[in-house]
Amino acid sequence: MYSYFKAEISAIINPESPCYTACKSCQRKVFVEDIITNCNSCNTEDAEWEIKYLMRLEVKDHIDKAYVTLFDEPRYLTGCSAEEYVDSFNEEGKDKDGPELSMWSSSAGLDADPFEEGTFALKVGEISDIMDTDSGVHIILRIG
Repeated sequence: MYSYFKAEISAIINPESPCYTACKSCQRKVFVEDIITNCNSCNTEDAEWEIKYLMRLEVKDHIDKAYVTLFDEPRYLTGCSAEEYVDSFNEEGKDKDGPELSMWSSSAGLDADPFEEGTFALKVGEISDIMDTDSGVHIILRIG
């Protein structure tokens, strides 16, 4: 099932952290502690990893609003890869002429836990069950 709609981005829900460290094997979130990388999905210690986008957007049209999770598509918004985006910040977290996401940031925000659990549990092409959160009802389609 596919849906088509025309909407505008009204907010980036996670402008401070639109990226995550992903296992190169399964694309699921890995945990980097000191120099050890653990992938719980592959049950691998010292897994190879890469930086990937996971950007949550609020989009709206003239009738309603919806929440969308993007994986690879944010490169079209930022003009760079996830790794380049992270590299655009210095060690203190200050922008070094990198992409500016704050123009879309939402003061309300969303509860990140249901989204992270839902998105990282999906394989590419899978659609989540209906998720009911404080901010509304959501369905996630993982496309990358």
